Amino acid sequence: MKRFPTLATFVILCVLAFTACAPKATPTPTPVPTPTVTTDLEAAARAFAGLLQEGKYADAVAMFDAQMAAVMPAAKLQSTWETLAQQVGALKGIKEVRMVDESGFRIAYVTCDFTRTPMDMKVVFDAQGRITGLWFVPAGSGGT
Repeated sequence: MKRFPTLATFVILCVLAFTACAPKATPTPTPVPTPTVTTDLEAAARAFAGLLQEGKYADAVAMFDAQMAAVMPAAKLQSTWETLAQQVGALKGIKEVRMVDESGFRIAYVTCDFTRTPMDMKVVFDAQGRITGLWFVPAGSGGT
């Protein structure tokens, strides 16, 4: 009679051990919507233009990658912006932002409404969303 409890105990222990080793069902994570890079970069380009309009050149340079910041520190950015304003007038607002892909970069063409003539501010973003290039071109000349 002693043999039955030993065998029953052995079987129960085996079943418990086997159950403990079985793979557990992992819950499927609910996908979280990720923000679109285009929207973020468009907002960044608008914010950058706003910083220039407000004269916050150091804050604008903080959006640059290291190489761009070395080439165009705050004083040079200020000088460039003020020279542009002398030629085309003060920035009244932004008409539109067009996003395009060129040579592995995301580029925002920010159509700026200056008092004398509209201009596109070509803002080039790297993969990390840092500004790596900046040009001022005639409105409508790119990104269409």
